[in-house]
Amino acid sequence: MMSTDFHILHVDDSAFDRQLVRDALEQNGLRFKVTTAASREEFETQLLASSYDLVLTDFNILGFEGLQVIDAVHAQNPEVPVIVITGTGSEEVAVEAMKRGAADYVIKSPQHIRRLPLAIQAALERRWLHRQRLQSEQALRASEARLWAFAQALPDLAFILDEEVRFVQILSTHDHRLYDAGERMVGQLAEDVLPQPIAEKIRYTIQRTIETAQTQTVEYQLPLTSGLTWFEGRTSLMATRAEGKALVVLIVRDITEKKEAELKLRRERNLLRTLIDNVPDYIFVTDALGQFVASNTAHAAAASLTPPQLIGKTASEVFSADFAGQFHCDDLQIMTSGSVLINEERLITDGEGNQQSILMTKAPLRNESGEVIGLVGIARDITERLKAEKLRLELEKEQEVIALKERFIATATHDFRTPLAIIKMSANILETNFDHFSPTQRTAKLHQIGVQVNNIVQLLEDVLTMSKANAGKLDFQPEMVTLRSFCQQIWDNFLHLAENTHTMELVYACDMEQVVLDPNLVNYILVNLLSNAIKYSPMNGHVRFKVQQQGHELVFQISDNGIGIPIEDQPRLFEPFHRASNTRGIVGTGLGLSIVKSYVDAHHGRVEVESEEHKGSIFTVYLPLW
Repeated sequence: MMSTDFHILHVDDSAFDRQLVRDALEQNGLRFKVTTAASREEFETQLLASSYDLVLTDFNILGFEGLQVIDAVHAQNPEVPVIVITGTGSEEVAVEAMKRGAADYVIKSPQHIRRLPLAIQAALERRWLHRQRLQSEQALRASEARLWAFAQALPDLAFILDEEVRFVQILSTHDHRLYDAGERMVGQLAEDVLPQPIAEKIRYTIQRTIETAQTQTVEYQLPLTSGLTWFEGRTSLMATRAEGKALVVLIVRDITEKKEAELKLRRERNLLRTLIDNVPDYIFVTDALGQFVASNTAHAAAASLTPPQLIGKTASEVFSADFAGQFHCDDLQIMTSGSVLINEERLITDGEGNQQSILMTKAPLRNESGEVIGLVGIARDITERLKAEKLRLELEKEQEVIALKERFIATATHDFRTPLAIIKMSANILETNFDHFSPTQRTAKLHQIGVQVNNIVQLLEDVLTMSKANAGKLDFQPEMVTLRSFCQQIWDNFLHLAENTHTMELVYACDMEQVVLDPNLVNYILVNLLSNAIKYSPMNGHVRFKVQQQGHELVFQISDNGIGIPIEDQPRLFEPFHRASNTRGIVGTGLGLSIVKSYVDAHHGRVEVESEEHKGSIFTVYLPLW
């Protein structure tokens, strides 16, 4: 602390004494700036002219006293410490000075003046500790206010129960729709106010919470005047006790809509499965070893099997060698290169020697790390169609097949999004049930599941977007947007996430207050490019976001000093599923930039990239001003 420069105001009418003080400070290697005042007028002038970290004052000054200096300094800023330097050293002087708020006093003699640096250090440290305490108190008050606001905003009904399963207190706000019913339960045992089966469930959950000190979950259906309502209760053990009895917090949430959604989801999944199984196309999924992990009825029937019988087998085990061999090269190419095979026509020979024309689509299946772990295939026998139709009819049919496949992919992607979200929710519930794992292990496992689910959900969202883009069905809804606040909101989110890991710079150089654009599409464009800039930059890397107007175009520019893009990858940068060769090991789907390009195209704009490997990248988006 003493190595830092600090500013001292020294009030003393004796030049000799002022030099004595300066010598004492300099001999101790202090870094300081001293402003002197030899009279009352000079003191009052200097006090108003600048701010000071510390004030040194003689007790007796020509025309006024050091006690007046203390009063004047503290009237302007009570936090500034004042040290009295006295030539008398009497107890009365010390007591009077300390009563008036002096931080310390030092006798003005060559022997005692050497204590001055220590006195200064102690005074400044006390001032620093006082500031820290005030900041901590302010932060605590703010934290308590936030917590209270959070509790008030919760839609849940919360209780405190004791180990006898007696409702001790209700925590929710008065405007909760079930507050009145909950208030009537206070002081009652669970079996006195709830149906017996439900009370037994809650009693068991409370006992398990007390025994294990772990959060427990219980679901039950309660008849209310409005009908049957599903509730989920989560319990946690409190550290405090009431009359020697353990206390448990029970948070109750209405999950009727979730239960109804689950039922609807099961129906929709059955409907989707029925649709897939009745589609004449061959639909299948294989793993990295070529084993089938999913198949529809038509595909399994081609091998004279049912889907369950086909799972776990390879093509060479269920089809003829010639039949399986014709597809081996395609599969190998997709697995090694990650490329996509779309609507490729293949001529095969079945087991009876008949030739068939197959329209084949295959795409790599990737894990959350971007590694290819299998492939997804859709095939259709087009033999009869090729024989019966003319070229025009064949082209029309091909378009119908493509449209059917795109509709299937879009439907499957949409319907799988909700199951994946429920998987994540289930994973959170499972967190409390793996008793043979330590809490750390359970949390780590469940966190991994959550990360994978998030990645898969994002992948499906991106696939759905690409499907819409390919079909020319992007939901483009331009509107008037306040540009500065729109950009600032996006930037603030990233600043909060990356300000401790990267150097973040926003340059806003646009005079236009409002512009017409689709806020959802542009939000995705900017979020994707900023996310990439942070993700592909090193720790403490520099990310810059610039907004400006060039002629009749609005320009967004995101630059970084990250890993850059190899020159050979740049021509394919905006292709679906393509990722640069130097991104291995970095999580990504390869769809983000392709979607960015589609959204820019929807605005009739353009996106350009300048990049050099190991030096960074600059992405510039140009959108026409309407």
